[in-house]
Amino acid sequence: MTNANEMAQKGFDTGFTDANDNELHVGDYVRICGHIGKIVFSCGAFGIFITDEVPWDALEELVRKDSGNRPSFLYNDTFISFWEIVWNLSEDTDEPCLPYVESITVTGGIFTDENGNKDVFMGCINGCSATLTQCEYTCGRYHTCDTVAVANDLLRDEELGKEGNDKKYLFPESNVIDMSKLYKDGEDVMFYWCNACGEVNLPGDIGIVLHEKDELPLHIQSIYANLECECNETNEYAASICNKSGILLLALYPYQFVADVLKIDERSQKAQDATEQFALNLKAFSNDLLAEFKKIDPNCEVVLGIHTDPEGPELGVFIPFFEDEKPVENNLSAVRKKFNEIAYSDAVRNLIRKGVNNNG
Repeated sequence: MTNANEMAQKGFDTGFTDANDNELHVGDYVRICGHIGKIVFSCGAFGIFITDEVPWDALEELVRKDSGNRPSFLYNDTFISFWEIVWNLSEDTDEPCLPYVESITVTGGIFTDENGNKDVFMGCINGCSATLTQCEYTCGRYHTCDTVAVANDLLRDEELGKEGNDKKYLFPESNVIDMSKLYKDGEDVMFYWCNACGEVNLPGDIGIVLHEKDELPLHIQSIYANLECECNETNEYAASICNKSGILLLALYPYQFVADVLKIDERSQKAQDATEQFALNLKAFSNDLLAEFKKIDPNCEVVLGIHTDPEGPELGVFIPFFEDEKPVENNLSAVRKKFNEIAYSDAVRNLIRKGVNNNG
């Protein structure tokens, strides 16, 4: 039987996870309501020790906002137990998941502050209890400190890794996202939270499963509320791409559309060849399109699927609402209007004709 001394040892598995499903161990550093603390076993309970004081006011506000309940804490100055967090903030008190708690040990000390800026908690590198930003403004050894150098290296390496991941899913020599690369890496990279009719999908569904929109994660529900399914010529989806979630506007160009533009039989080989050439021509067209849309919404992305649908190529614009579940500004209405004007416009139809003319 495990005794209290063993449970207090660094590295002991608490059996709990943070809000991102990371396992939590004694000695790990975590953030809660903007404060950093250390996981300990004290007085018969796992909890978080926060040197400068537990942010009780912020926690009370969360309880009232989330559930409307009256907060029920023990109000120790520097310690909050996991039990208190679960009891006050979790929808299911039987689940060992701690809402609003984020492990920073698992990220090597890197975290995103309330202003959206990256920072490093130095305690994950050595015994210092400050952040990199605090060190910069308060420590006279900042410019000669080895720990500061390590922290800055961590931030630089993360940024380089992020840039590499961002480019992983692009077409060569292009800033357009290749949908086939996203599909290849599965639901963890790209997921449709609904179909074009607005019917809800959830991860892990096999076959047709009926869901209500209130089963969606809260931030996805806010995206779903902005959909205009079956209202325009193009399709709309609530979708997640990598670490971003938003609305994907998508235009499909089937053989029938290409054949209609060229006034040929849609079942003919010529229609298939013309559709294939049109798909290739869309690469350059979509890259130019991206530049136009970036002027309207700097955060939006253009996506292109060459062989992602058996009917024909797909061209779309992804408008993020959230990045790492944090809100992102967008200009959905203007992007939607522009995309629906372009999707089946004369410019696109001329691109189809151009492909046939260039091939004789």
